[in-house]
Amino acid sequence: MSDLDGDFILSDPGKQYVFIAGGIGITPFRSILKQAEHEGEKLRVQLIYANRKTVAAYRKEFEAMARRNGNLKIHYLFSPLRIDEQTIQELIPDLKKPLFYVSGPEPMVEAIGKMLQQLGVPQKRIKQDWFPDYPAE
Repeated sequence: MSDLDGDFILSDPGKQYVFIAGGIGITPFRSILKQAEHEGEKLRVQLIYANRKTVAAYRKEFEAMARRNGNLKIHYLFSPLRIDEQTIQELIPDLKKPLFYVSGPEPMVEAIGKMLQQLGVPQKRIKQDWFPDYPAE
């Protein structure tokens, strides 16, 4: 056992965020959003959730949060749809404002981080959290 560790947290609830989740990577975003709601924060978040199956973990819970917080927008992408440059540019027209948080299988997180940088998002505006040993397929 060790102390709590990690930096996949929000530094400023007043900023604009884009949460990008792949499969299992949705779990930290659920925690962040539940905590913010508990604290009465109405975060400005675009949540992009991709999954290989046509199911979305916590879907009812996320949609209830979005009804209570008009600043929370949720976008589901199910296979064969993928998070690519076109999807990001369509959903997030101004890439200069938000902070990007990416969570999921390590290959997916690394690929999306590189793609965001190629789109002009500075590395300092990208936080990554991956789940090892989960294939990105």
